[in-house]
Amino acid sequence: MEWFTDPILCQRRIDDLQAQPAYATAFAAFQDGEDLSQPQMKLIRQMERATARLAELKGLSQVASGDRKRPWEAAVDLTQLPGSDRLELTRNDDGKDKGLRKQFLETQHHFVAHSASQLALNDAKKELEGVELPETVTLALEFLSETAKEGVARAKARAKILALVSDKGPEVGWKICEKLERKSYADDEEDEKLMRKAEKEVKAEKIHAAQAAAAKGRNKGLGRGSEFSEEELVEAVPLCEQGVPVPRVAGRLRERAPFWRTFVRSSYVMSWIERGFNLKFKDGRAPPRVHLANHVSAVRHATFVTDAVQECVLMGALREVPSKPRVVLPLMVDDSRDKLRLIFNGKWLNAFLIFPKFKYEHLQPFVDLLRRGDGLFYFDYKSGYYHVDLHEMSRTYVVVEWQGRFFEFCVLPFGLAPACWVFTKINKELVGKWRGLGFRVHPYVDDFAFAVRAPTLTDPSALAVLSRIMRDVREAGWLVSESKSQLFFTRALVHIGIGIDLEGGVLFVPEKALSKIRACVSDLLRLFHRLPLRLVAKFAGLVNAQWFVLGGVTRLYARAAAVLIADTLTWGSWASHVPGTDALRAELEFWLTDGFRRHQRGIWEPRGAGLQLETVHADTSEVAWGSWLEQSFGGPELLGHSYLTMSDRLKSSTLRELRGIFDSLRAFDVAGRLRGKRVLVICDNQAVHFVIESGSRHQELQELALAVHDFCADHGVVLSSLWMPREFEARADALSKIRDHDDWMVNPAIFQWADPWIAGGWRHTRDRFATDKNCLVFDSAGAPSFNSAWHCPGTSGVDTFGQTDWREHVNWCNPPFRMIGRLLLFLQAERAAASIVAPVWTFQPWWVLLCPDGVHLADCVVQWTELQPSADTFLPGLGRANEGGVGLPDFRVLLLRVSFDEREPAGPGIIGTGEQWAGLQFSVTDPLEMQLRADMLLAVSGTREASTMRGYSRVFVRYQAFCQDRDPPRVPVPADPVTVAMYLQYIANAARTFSVVKTASAMVFTAHDLALVPADRNPTSHRLVAAVREAAHRRLGDRRLNRKEPLEFAFVQSGARCWLMLGGVTRQMFATLGLDMWTGFWRYDCAEKVRLRDMKFCETHMTTFLEKRKTDKYRYGQLVEVARAAEGQPLCPVELYGTQSLRSGGATAVAAADQVTDFEFNQYGGWSSSAAAATYKATNLNRRLAVSRSMPHAQQSTDEERPLSVQELQDLEDLEQLGSELEAVQIRPAEGQSAH
Repeated sequence: MEWFTDPILCQRRIDDLQAQPAYATAFAAFQDGEDLSQPQMKLIRQMERATARLAELKGLSQVASGDRKRPWEAAVDLTQLPGSDRLELTRNDDGKDKGLRKQFLETQHHFVAHSASQLALNDAKKELEGVELPETVTLALEFLSETAKEGVARAKARAKILALVSDKGPEVGWKICEKLERKSYADDEEDEKLMRKAEKEVKAEKIHAAQAAAAKGRNKGLGRGSEFSEEELVEAVPLCEQGVPVPRVAGRLRERAPFWRTFVRSSYVMSWIERGFNLKFKDGRAPPRVHLANHVSAVRHATFVTDAVQECVLMGALREVPSKPRVVLPLMVDDSRDKLRLIFNGKWLNAFLIFPKFKYEHLQPFVDLLRRGDGLFYFDYKSGYYHVDLHEMSRTYVVVEWQGRFFEFCVLPFGLAPACWVFTKINKELVGKWRGLGFRVHPYVDDFAFAVRAPTLTDPSALAVLSRIMRDVREAGWLVSESKSQLFFTRALVHIGIGIDLEGGVLFVPEKALSKIRACVSDLLRLFHRLPLRLVAKFAGLVNAQWFVLGGVTRLYARAAAVLIADTLTWGSWASHVPGTDALRAELEFWLTDGFRRHQRGIWEPRGAGLQLETVHADTSEVAWGSWLEQSFGGPELLGHSYLTMSDRLKSSTLRELRGIFDSLRAFDVAGRLRGKRVLVICDNQAVHFVIESGSRHQELQELALAVHDFCADHGVVLSSLWMPREFEARADALSKIRDHDDWMVNPAIFQWADPWIAGGWRHTRDRFATDKNCLVFDSAGAPSFNSAWHCPGTSGVDTFGQTDWREHVNWCNPPFRMIGRLLLFLQAERAAASIVAPVWTFQPWWVLLCPDGVHLADCVVQWTELQPSADTFLPGLGRANEGGVGLPDFRVLLLRVSFDEREPAGPGIIGTGEQWAGLQFSVTDPLEMQLRADMLLAVSGTREASTMRGYSRVFVRYQAFCQDRDPPRVPVPADPVTVAMYLQYIANAARTFSVVKTASAMVFTAHDLALVPADRNPTSHRLVAAVREAAHRRLGDRRLNRKEPLEFAFVQSGARCWLMLGGVTRQMFATLGLDMWTGFWRYDCAEKVRLRDMKFCETHMTTFLEKRKTDKYRYGQLVEVARAAEGQPLCPVELYGTQSLRSGGATAVAAADQVTDFEFNQYGGWSSSAAAATYKATNLNRRLAVSRSMPHAQQSTDEERPLSVQELQDLEDLEQLGSELEAVQIRPAEGQSAH
């Protein structure tokens, strides 16, 4: 650690770290925000520490030499500070000890900096007086003021210590300061007394050390004497004033056994008091021999451990044993709190012990008994565990070692697993005695809170109760810690970290706890990119400790911290440092701003008691949720039902249940039905109950649980949940399984087209037959406006025929067709008007209401038009999602404006102009035109290959579902460019090849093309869609082509010869098929369609008529003429070649001959372009090398003739052999060859 004090060595250490490749990798990962391994985190921490220390060393050297002053030293002059603030800050500035002088300068540096901040903040507060600031700014100013104040106090305390060291000398002064640091004192008046006491202790330690060194066979510290004498200990290290012995606690309960026998009912407890608690081991076997070393914390606080061991000997808690026992366990020191605590680490021994599980008594029953006018007091035992003796037979297993000597515990040590249970069990007997006398008490380990009826705080009867209780405590043998007790009556106190205020009637979070949480949150945000895991655990513990006051919000908004701790401990330890998560940051910001907005709750109205209760029964099936709200004084019984989105249906049952509860709460909050009330949710899923109360480590469940909490907080709802078996929730289960077969809707594009004009220029303001999933009408704020059959989120009313505001709205009605008659009669009775979607069903009873004479529409129809039938005129709702789409209607569909409202004038009747949603124009009077339109759409769809259209139809179904799942639903055709771009991005995120995205884009283009959308308005040509498509193309790339190897003719002919040799008509057919595919450049789909009538054999050749080829889009057909073939030899292994190898082999052979033009070649093979034909032609190596060989550097001089190489001679022989083979394939007869 020499580099820590030398700037040169410190710089050298930084250079060495930077030169390590591992550090470069770790630093790059740290900058990218990636998760670091333990070695990488260690390197980053070493570099940060070295860099910070180098800056400190450079600053100290400049300040010490007087070369530089800190900027803030000009703002605050030490001579201008008050006398109290200058305390010890200028002393010893010219001292002889250079190290001490450097520390004085550093202390002045911190003091001046914090003082300047404090003065600046005070000035800012004065300037901002009367200005209304946001709450976050106010909290920030308060936090900065507290930080500056604490910094000034720390600097002053440090200066006082340095002054003491300077006065007494470093050797004695630092030891005195160490004594003082282990004690916390409240008043400055006692400083002189405490320093004298600490100095006296230091001198006593020096005397004791000299005596121990002089004694034979003894070491430093406690030595190896046979046993401590009380006189020696008091003289060597006086733990209190001379003449005031340390109180002995061991055996006190046993000495008061007669008092305990008067009320103790448990024979076990009485045996523990009289003979001590005896350990019980598993299987009745004693643990093996073991000697475990003390924890490093005990070595670090050796002086404290020495004092604590001596104090325990004086109290009778420890007793020295002359020889090494069977089991020796380690000591450790807990320094996590304000004071040090000696702990016996019994983890090893606890694994062998038998002890029951138990729960401490909850505070709620005690709070329920509190009344106005009660007086409160509390007390705490002193060294409570040490009052309970340990049985003689068990002491040999509870032994510790310190500085070479062995001590056995005579009492219950802090760290033994059964200690809490034994201690609570004994105190329960005393608490039972007090409660039998009518005293209200809450015990928690060694803390006791009492409530006594006290009209005044000095009421004699209340004081008599207090006196009686304290007398019982003394007679039982307990010692009370007066510094931790409040033995007088008050109306407010803090008990086990919970504030109780009887005057205000509230439970509150103490200010000390608030300060700790805010300070911890600020530290976490400051160190967010490198969080100490212990600090994260501290935050979670501090927040969850206030659950009794704040409720379930403490668990919901500390879940991310718990998840981070659990995940880190799977690979690291409590000493790990980890980067924070977004979820943790959200939790920290919540506690810094809104977490303590309500940091108290009523004592006599806990968790909504006294509020009106509403009970919701909810259940969710695979496709929908159902719920019902019980009848109460707040209103009648309500039924709720709605469908889950397609994405939610794929989630877990717990998430579906929680989604149903959330939607039920939103649905039943009609006209404030749930606002300001206590709501009990009953469901048949136990996991949902725990998620609502405590959150979940599953991200989607946690987000939904927070949404439920936020809804309740915004509406003043006090929510609680209850699990009940499914058989008791049959009604909610039945509601969740309702399937609405009328759950379909008109295409939103039709509504958008009709909305401006069908109601005489007025836009619709209420959708009368809808749900939260298919509503088409929205108000000016973008909120849905609809009536529904069941309660669902956002509904404006249930049972549309029970609504009385029909004349106040422009109504849109897409009812179940069976209810059209009832709707028409209702409109007539209410003298209202509505736009209605109705089929032309002349056989229905209600048709006579629309067409009384069978020819003309009724007078109430003021506007009407006929909708063009198509597959997406009606879209399926989520209730029909598992049954497929609605499909092409086989009936005519009318859009009517029916009005019985005298305020609405009659319109022109038939709408014969205007652009239709699919790009066509309306004209509904000519039956021939309707038939021609249908035929026209079928004809247009035939412009694409049938297989292509079948593929597009499957993709279009998924595209429709994507648009329907959006909130609000999107229109698939005609779609806006943003919708198409989002869909392509959605496809690209899950795709592995670009062909999937390309097919989806082509499908959208084709759908709009068939809908007669102009090319310039097709969304696939929009720049945004093109950019998304191009990005997907760059990221995914094209699929690599699986080019088939060309099949040489020699192989084909040899294979055909083998088939012919085997005999049989079928084999002869296969041989002929192979030869035809090779010579005719056929695909297999062409060959399989050839029939006998398509073939004709001539003397010199054969002709085959192919009725349809892939590139023959106009279906002209093609006549292929193939000449007679010559014989070949080798046979090809079939597994190396695909179905197009024959086509590719023939094309390669003809291309190599180079005797036909490109036009003839493409026409013969049926290729649409030369590029397509090139994919079927293979070239040899010499052809591929021809380009580079033609370059100047590869050519030889023309002056001399270059001799041919061996490879070139071999290539010429191959070419000659290939030429001879091709001569037989020319389109001319070959001698001696039989006909095909």
